[in-house]
Amino acid sequence: MRNQEIRIGMTLMVLIVGVVTVMTRSVVESTQTPTADELAEMTAI
Repeated sequence: MRNQEIRIGMTLMVLIVGVVTVMTRSVVESTQTPTADELAEMTAI
């Protein structure tokens, strides 16, 4: 049971970190003009 809880916690942490990074990227891109590389990264996600 504890192993499952640890796995769930790890996955939640990874998801939260991913959402935060995407949010910060969107904020930075909204303030700046996105380049082709940034657009490619957004479409890749």
